[in-house]
Amino acid sequence: MRSVDVLVPSVRLDAGPLLAILNLRIPLDVEVRWIIVADDPLARIHESVAQRIDGERCRVVRHAQNLGAAAARNSALEVSTGEWVLFLDDDVWPTPDLLEVYSDAVKNSDAAIGFFGPTLFDPARTVFQRGVEVSDILTFFRVALWCRELRWAPTANVLVRGDLARSERFLTCFPKAGGGEDIDYLLRITNAAGAPLIAVPSARVAHPWWRNGARDYTRFMRWSYGDSLLHDLHPTHVYRTVPNAAETLLLGLPIAAIVATSVGSPVPVVAMLVGVMAGEIVMEFGRLLALKGFPACLYCVETVLIRSANDVGRLAMQLGQLRRFRGVTERWDHFCDGLHIAYHRRWAAWKCVAHAAAIAAVALGL
Repeated sequence: MRSVDVLVPSVRLDAGPLLAILNLRIPLDVEVRWIIVADDPLARIHESVAQRIDGERCRVVRHAQNLGAAAARNSALEVSTGEWVLFLDDDVWPTPDLLEVYSDAVKNSDAAIGFFGPTLFDPARTVFQRGVEVSDILTFFRVALWCRELRWAPTANVLVRGDLARSERFLTCFPKAGGGEDIDYLLRITNAAGAPLIAVPSARVAHPWWRNGARDYTRFMRWSYGDSLLHDLHPTHVYRTVPNAAETLLLGLPIAAIVATSVGSPVPVVAMLVGVMAGEIVMEFGRLLALKGFPACLYCVETVLIRSANDVGRLAMQLGQLRRFRGVTERWDHFCDGLHIAYHRRWAAWKCVAHAAAIAAVALGL
Protein backbone atom coordinates (compact mmCIF):
# COMPACT_ATOMS: atom_id res chain seq x y z
CA MET A 1 0.00 0.00 0.00
CA ARG A 2 1.86 3.04 -1.27
CA SER A 3 -0.90 5.60 -0.79
CA VAL A 4 -4.34 5.77 0.77
CA ASP A 5 -7.04 8.43 0.83
CA VAL A 6 -9.21 8.53 3.95
CA LEU A 7 -12.68 9.73 2.90
CA VAL A 8 -14.92 11.15 5.62
CA PRO A 9 -18.35 12.59 4.72
CA SER A 10 -19.61 14.78 7.55
CA VAL A 11 -22.64 16.87 8.34
CA ARG A 12 -21.68 17.36 12.01
CA LEU A 13 -17.94 18.12 11.78
CA ASP A 14 -17.53 17.02 15.41
CA ALA A 15 -13.93 17.62 16.47
CA GLY A 16 -13.59 14.47 18.62
CA PRO A 17 -13.95 11.70 16.01
CA LEU A 18 -12.41 13.83 13.24
CA LEU A 19 -9.27 14.37 15.31
CA ALA A 20 -9.13 10.65 16.11
CA ILE A 21 -9.23 9.97 12.35
CA LEU A 22 -6.64 12.66 11.58
CA ASN A 23 -4.33 11.31 14.29
CA LEU A 24 -4.17 7.78 12.92
CA ARG A 25 -0.64 6.42 12.89
CA ILE A 26 0.81 6.45 9.39
CA PRO A 27 2.42 3.18 8.21
CA LEU A 28 6.02 3.29 7.03
CA ASP A 29 6.41 4.30 3.37
CA VAL A 30 2.68 4.98 2.95
CA GLU A 31 1.40 8.34 1.80
CA VAL A 32 -1.86 9.23 3.55
CA ARG A 33 -4.28 11.97 2.57
CA TRP A 34 -7.46 12.90 4.40
CA ILE A 35 -10.47 14.21 2.45
CA ILE A 36 -13.29 15.57 4.61
CA VAL A 37 -16.55 16.56 2.92
CA ALA A 38 -18.49 19.19 4.87
CA ASP A 39 -22.08 18.46 3.82
CA ASP A 40 -23.44 21.53 5.62
CA PRO A 41 -22.51 25.03 4.40
CA LEU A 42 -23.11 26.47 7.87
CA ALA A 43 -21.24 23.86 9.93
CA ARG A 44 -18.22 25.30 11.69
CA ILE A 45 -14.92 23.49 11.54
CA HIS A 46 -13.39 23.32 15.00
CA GLU A 47 -10.08 25.15 15.34
CA SER A 48 -8.25 21.97 16.30
CA VAL A 49 -9.34 20.39 13.02
CA ALA A 50 -8.85 23.54 10.96
CA GLN A 51 -5.19 23.63 12.00
CA ARG A 52 -4.65 20.33 10.21
CA ILE A 53 -6.15 21.47 6.91
CA ASP A 54 -3.40 22.32 4.42
CA GLY A 55 -5.05 21.53 1.09
CA GLU A 56 -2.59 18.73 0.44
CA ARG A 57 -2.44 16.07 3.16
CA CYS A 58 -5.75 17.21 4.61
CA ARG A 59 -8.40 18.74 2.39
CA VAL A 60 -11.96 19.89 3.06
CA VAL A 61 -14.61 19.91 0.33
CA ARG A 62 -17.61 22.00 1.38
CA HIS A 63 -21.04 21.60 -0.20
CA ALA A 64 -23.18 24.66 -0.86
CA GLN A 65 -26.14 22.73 0.56
CA ASN A 66 -26.82 19.48 2.36
CA LEU A 67 -26.79 16.77 -0.32
CA GLY A 68 -26.66 13.64 1.83
CA ALA A 69 -24.19 10.86 2.60
CA ALA A 70 -24.08 9.38 -0.91
CA ALA A 71 -23.35 12.69 -2.63
CA ALA A 72 -20.75 13.58 0.01
CA ARG A 73 -18.83 10.37 -0.62
CA ASN A 74 -19.05 11.02 -4.36
CA SER A 75 -17.50 14.47 -3.86
CA ALA A 76 -14.63 12.85 -1.99
CA LEU A 77 -14.16 10.27 -4.75
CA GLU A 78 -13.94 13.05 -7.34
CA VAL A 79 -10.75 14.42 -5.76
CA SER A 80 -9.33 11.07 -4.62
CA THR A 81 -6.13 9.80 -6.22
CA GLY A 82 -4.88 7.21 -3.70
CA GLU A 83 -3.97 3.65 -4.55
CA TRP A 84 -6.42 2.68 -1.83
CA VAL A 85 -9.52 4.41 -0.44
CA LEU A 86 -10.59 4.07 3.18
CA PHE A 87 -14.22 4.95 3.88
CA LEU A 88 -14.93 6.07 7.45
CA ASP A 89 -18.01 7.67 8.98
CA ASP A 90 -17.67 10.96 10.83
CA ASP A 91 -18.91 9.51 14.12
CA VAL A 92 -16.50 6.58 14.50
CA TRP A 93 -13.43 6.50 16.71
CA PRO A 94 -10.78 4.30 15.04
CA THR A 95 -8.06 2.54 16.95
CA PRO A 96 -4.79 4.48 16.41
CA ASP A 97 -3.26 1.60 14.45
CA LEU A 98 -6.14 1.24 11.96
CA LEU A 99 -4.05 2.24 8.91
CA GLU A 100 -1.19 0.01 10.02
CA VAL A 101 -3.52 -2.98 10.37
CA TYR A 102 -5.01 -2.40 6.93
CA SER A 103 -1.53 -1.91 5.47
CA ASP A 104 -0.47 -5.30 6.82
CA ALA A 105 -3.64 -6.85 5.39
CA VAL A 106 -2.82 -5.46 1.95
CA LYS A 107 0.73 -6.85 2.15
CA ASN A 108 -0.57 -10.28 3.08
CA SER A 109 -3.32 -10.37 0.41
CA ASP A 110 -1.88 -9.05 -2.82
CA ALA A 111 -4.88 -10.01 -4.94
CA ALA A 112 -7.59 -8.63 -2.62
CA ILE A 113 -9.75 -5.82 -3.93
CA GLY A 114 -10.81 -4.54 -0.52
CA PHE A 115 -11.12 -5.16 3.19
CA PHE A 116 -13.55 -4.40 5.99
CA GLY A 117 -13.28 -4.24 9.75
CA PRO A 118 -15.73 -4.36 12.65
CA THR A 119 -17.58 -1.27 13.85
CA LEU A 120 -18.22 -1.87 17.54
CA PHE A 121 -20.76 -0.01 19.63
CA ASP A 122 -20.25 1.12 23.21
CA PRO A 123 -21.55 -1.26 25.91
CA ALA A 124 -25.35 -1.17 26.17
CA ARG A 125 -26.58 0.72 29.24
CA THR A 126 -30.33 1.09 28.68
CA VAL A 127 -33.20 -1.24 27.84
CA PHE A 128 -33.39 0.22 24.34
CA GLN A 129 -29.66 -0.20 23.70
CA ARG A 130 -29.74 -3.75 25.03
CA GLY A 131 -32.74 -4.48 22.80
CA VAL A 132 -30.88 -3.18 19.75
CA GLU A 133 -27.86 -5.28 20.67
CA VAL A 134 -29.70 -8.60 21.08
CA SER A 135 -32.03 -8.00 18.11
CA ASP A 136 -29.09 -8.66 15.74
CA ILE A 137 -29.98 -5.60 13.68
CA LEU A 138 -26.35 -4.48 14.07
CA THR A 139 -25.03 -7.74 12.59
CA PHE A 140 -23.26 -6.21 9.61
CA PHE A 141 -21.43 -3.62 11.71
CA ARG A 142 -19.57 -6.39 13.57
CA VAL A 143 -19.74 -9.18 10.97
CA ALA A 144 -15.98 -8.92 10.36
CA LEU A 145 -15.45 -10.62 13.72
CA TRP A 146 -16.77 -13.94 12.42
CA CYS A 147 -17.36 -13.77 8.65
CA ARG A 148 -14.28 -14.21 6.46
CA GLU A 149 -15.56 -12.44 3.33
CA LEU A 150 -18.57 -10.49 2.04
CA ARG A 151 -19.73 -8.83 -1.15
CA TRP A 152 -20.28 -5.57 0.72
CA ALA A 153 -19.71 -4.03 4.17
CA PRO A 154 -20.85 -0.84 5.93
CA THR A 155 -18.87 2.19 4.76
CA ALA A 156 -18.30 3.12 8.39
CA ASN A 157 -15.06 1.11 8.05
CA VAL A 158 -14.09 -0.35 4.68
CA LEU A 159 -10.96 -0.16 2.50
CA VAL A 160 -11.26 -0.49 -1.30
CA ARG A 161 -8.70 -0.43 -4.09
CA GLY A 162 -8.66 3.11 -5.43
CA ASP A 163 -9.22 2.40 -9.11
CA LEU A 164 -12.24 0.25 -8.31
CA ALA A 165 -13.61 2.76 -5.80
CA ARG A 166 -13.44 5.57 -8.37
CA SER A 167 -14.95 3.42 -11.13
CA GLU A 168 -18.38 3.65 -9.46
CA ARG A 169 -20.40 6.29 -7.65
CA PHE A 170 -22.95 6.12 -4.85
CA LEU A 171 -26.52 6.47 -6.09
CA THR A 172 -28.30 9.50 -4.62
CA CYS A 173 -31.77 7.91 -4.81
CA PHE A 174 -31.21 6.42 -1.35
CA PRO A 175 -32.13 8.30 1.87
CA LYS A 176 -29.88 11.32 2.41
CA ALA A 177 -28.95 10.25 5.93
CA GLY A 178 -27.93 6.82 4.67
CA GLY A 179 -29.48 3.41 4.19
CA GLY A 180 -28.72 0.94 1.40
CA GLU A 181 -26.42 3.13 -0.70
CA ASP A 182 -23.28 1.43 0.60
CA ILE A 183 -24.69 -2.02 -0.18
CA ASP A 184 -25.48 -1.06 -3.77
CA TYR A 185 -22.16 0.71 -4.35
CA LEU A 186 -19.91 -2.02 -2.99
CA LEU A 187 -21.97 -4.80 -4.55
CA ARG A 188 -21.46 -3.23 -7.96
CA ILE A 189 -17.72 -3.07 -7.31
CA THR A 190 -17.35 -6.65 -6.09
CA ASN A 191 -19.59 -7.97 -8.85
CA ALA A 192 -17.49 -6.22 -11.51
CA ALA A 193 -14.24 -7.41 -9.93
CA GLY A 194 -15.52 -10.93 -9.38
CA ALA A 195 -14.09 -10.98 -5.86
CA PRO A 196 -15.36 -10.26 -2.34
CA LEU A 197 -14.10 -7.96 0.40
CA ILE A 198 -11.89 -9.64 3.00
CA ALA A 199 -12.51 -9.30 6.74
CA VAL A 200 -9.82 -7.84 8.99
CA PRO A 201 -11.08 -8.44 12.55
CA SER A 202 -8.36 -6.29 14.13
CA ALA A 203 -9.15 -3.21 12.01
CA ARG A 204 -11.57 -1.81 14.54
CA VAL A 205 -13.48 1.41 14.99
CA ALA A 206 -15.71 2.33 17.92
CA HIS A 207 -19.18 3.76 17.33
CA PRO A 208 -21.13 5.68 20.00
CA TRP A 209 -24.88 5.13 20.28
CA TRP A 210 -26.89 7.42 18.04
CA ARG A 211 -28.57 10.35 19.82
CA ASN A 212 -26.64 9.43 22.98
CA GLY A 213 -28.58 6.17 23.18
CA ALA A 214 -32.05 7.77 23.30
CA ARG A 215 -34.89 5.53 22.15
CA ASP A 216 -35.43 6.01 18.41
CA TYR A 217 -36.99 3.52 15.99
CA THR A 218 -36.99 5.78 12.92
CA ARG A 219 -33.38 4.89 12.05
CA PHE A 220 -34.32 1.23 11.56
CA MET A 221 -37.27 2.27 9.42
CA ARG A 222 -34.92 4.35 7.26
CA TRP A 223 -32.49 1.47 6.82
CA SER A 224 -35.18 -0.80 5.38
CA TYR A 225 -36.67 2.15 3.51
CA GLY A 226 -33.40 2.42 1.60
CA ASP A 227 -32.86 -1.33 1.35
CA SER A 228 -36.16 -1.61 -0.52
CA LEU A 229 -34.52 0.03 -3.53
CA LEU A 230 -32.14 -2.94 -3.73
CA HIS A 231 -34.94 -5.25 -4.87
CA ASP A 232 -34.98 -3.80 -8.38
CA LEU A 233 -31.29 -2.82 -8.50
CA HIS A 234 -30.09 -6.32 -7.54
CA PRO A 235 -33.01 -8.71 -8.20
CA THR A 236 -30.84 -11.84 -8.09
CA HIS A 237 -30.77 -11.54 -4.28
CA VAL A 238 -34.55 -11.23 -3.87
CA TYR A 239 -36.59 -14.08 -2.44
CA ARG A 240 -40.14 -14.47 -1.21
CA THR A 241 -41.45 -15.74 2.11
CA VAL A 242 -44.65 -15.77 4.18
CA PRO A 243 -45.97 -12.43 5.52
CA ASN A 244 -44.28 -10.83 8.53
CA ALA A 245 -46.23 -9.01 11.26
CA ALA A 246 -46.60 -5.74 9.34
CA GLU A 247 -47.75 -7.53 6.19
CA THR A 248 -50.12 -9.78 8.15
CA LEU A 249 -51.80 -6.73 9.62
CA LEU A 250 -51.92 -5.01 6.24
CA LEU A 251 -53.62 -8.02 4.65
CA GLY A 252 -55.65 -9.19 7.64
CA LEU A 253 -57.08 -6.03 9.19
CA PRO A 254 -59.36 -5.16 6.25
CA ILE A 255 -60.80 -8.69 6.35
CA ALA A 256 -61.15 -8.51 10.13
CA ALA A 257 -62.90 -5.13 9.80
CA ILE A 258 -65.40 -6.55 7.28
CA VAL A 259 -66.11 -9.52 9.53
CA ALA A 260 -66.45 -7.23 12.56
CA THR A 261 -68.96 -5.08 10.69
CA SER A 262 -70.98 -8.08 9.59
CA VAL A 263 -71.20 -9.61 13.08
CA GLY A 264 -71.53 -6.29 14.87
CA SER A 265 -68.56 -6.89 17.18
CA PRO A 266 -64.98 -5.50 17.35
CA VAL A 267 -63.63 -8.92 18.38
CA PRO A 268 -62.12 -9.85 14.96
CA VAL A 269 -60.17 -6.58 14.77
CA VAL A 270 -59.00 -6.81 18.39
CA ALA A 271 -58.02 -10.44 17.93
CA MET A 272 -56.01 -9.59 14.82
CA LEU A 273 -54.10 -6.74 16.50
CA VAL A 274 -53.47 -8.43 19.82
CA GLY A 275 -52.83 -11.87 18.31
CA VAL A 276 -50.16 -10.72 15.87
CA MET A 277 -48.25 -8.78 18.51
CA ALA A 278 -48.59 -11.59 21.05
CA GLY A 279 -47.30 -14.08 18.50
CA GLU A 280 -44.31 -11.83 17.77
CA ILE A 281 -43.45 -11.45 21.44
CA VAL A 282 -43.74 -15.18 22.19
CA MET A 283 -41.57 -16.15 19.22
CA GLU A 284 -38.97 -13.50 19.94
CA PHE A 285 -38.84 -14.59 23.58
CA GLY A 286 -38.19 -18.15 22.45
CA ARG A 287 -35.56 -17.12 19.90
CA LEU A 288 -33.60 -15.06 22.41
CA LEU A 289 -33.89 -17.73 25.09
CA ALA A 290 -32.61 -20.42 22.75
CA LEU A 291 -29.80 -18.44 21.13
CA LYS A 292 -28.68 -15.92 23.74
CA GLY A 293 -29.84 -17.16 27.13
CA PHE A 294 -32.31 -16.00 29.76
CA PRO A 295 -31.11 -12.40 30.36
CA ALA A 296 -31.44 -11.57 26.65
CA CYS A 297 -35.04 -12.78 26.39
CA LEU A 298 -36.07 -10.14 28.93
CA TYR A 299 -35.69 -7.61 26.13
CA CYS A 300 -38.01 -9.43 23.72
CA VAL A 301 -40.61 -6.63 23.62
CA GLU A 302 -37.91 -4.11 22.71
CA THR A 303 -36.56 -6.33 19.94
CA VAL A 304 -40.09 -6.82 18.56
CA LEU A 305 -40.51 -3.03 18.34
CA ILE A 306 -37.12 -2.66 16.63
CA ARG A 307 -37.73 -5.41 14.09
CA SER A 308 -41.30 -4.21 13.49
CA ALA A 309 -40.03 -0.69 12.76
CA ASN A 310 -37.67 -2.21 10.21
CA ASP A 311 -40.54 -4.17 8.63
CA VAL A 312 -42.83 -1.14 8.54
CA GLY A 313 -40.13 0.94 6.81
CA ARG A 314 -39.72 -1.68 4.10
CA LEU A 315 -43.47 -1.97 3.58
CA ALA A 316 -43.95 1.82 3.48
CA MET A 317 -41.27 2.20 0.81
CA GLN A 318 -42.52 -0.69 -1.32
CA LEU A 319 -46.15 0.46 -1.30
CA GLY A 320 -45.98 4.19 -0.58
CA GLN A 321 -43.19 5.53 -2.76
CA LEU A 322 -42.28 2.76 -5.17
CA ARG A 323 -45.87 1.59 -5.75
CA ARG A 324 -44.28 -1.83 -5.92
CA PHE A 325 -47.12 -4.04 -4.71
CA ARG A 326 -45.27 -7.23 -5.58
CA GLY A 327 -42.78 -6.18 -2.89
CA VAL A 328 -45.15 -7.47 -0.20
CA THR A 329 -43.60 -10.72 1.17
CA GLU A 330 -40.38 -10.06 -0.78
CA ARG A 331 -37.08 -10.08 1.11
CA TRP A 332 -33.52 -9.21 0.15
CA ASP A 333 -30.64 -11.55 0.99
CA HIS A 334 -28.13 -9.25 2.71
CA PHE A 335 -25.43 -11.92 2.77
CA CYS A 336 -25.80 -12.22 -1.02
CA ASP A 337 -24.91 -15.91 -0.89
CA GLY A 338 -28.27 -17.70 -0.63
CA LEU A 339 -27.07 -19.68 2.38
CA HIS A 340 -29.34 -18.02 4.94
CA ILE A 341 -32.59 -17.94 2.95
CA ALA A 342 -33.84 -21.34 4.16
CA TYR A 343 -33.35 -20.30 7.78
CA HIS A 344 -35.22 -17.02 7.32
CA ARG A 345 -38.07 -18.74 5.50
CA ARG A 346 -38.36 -21.38 8.21
CA TRP A 347 -38.34 -18.77 10.95
CA ALA A 348 -40.95 -16.66 9.11
CA ALA A 349 -43.19 -19.72 8.74
CA TRP A 350 -43.05 -20.47 12.47
CA LYS A 351 -43.90 -16.86 13.22
CA CYS A 352 -46.86 -17.05 10.87
CA VAL A 353 -48.13 -20.13 12.71
CA ALA A 354 -47.70 -18.30 16.02
CA HIS A 355 -49.69 -15.35 14.68
CA ALA A 356 -52.55 -17.60 13.61
CA ALA A 357 -52.57 -19.48 16.92
CA ALA A 358 -52.54 -16.30 18.96
CA ILE A 359 -55.29 -14.70 16.88
CA ALA A 360 -57.49 -17.78 17.38
CA ALA A 361 -56.73 -17.86 21.11
CA VAL A 362 -57.60 -14.19 21.58
CA ALA A 363 -60.79 -14.51 19.51
CA LEU A 364 -61.95 -17.53 21.52
CA GLY A 365 -61.02 -15.83 24.76
CA LEU A 366 -63.08 -12.77 23.93
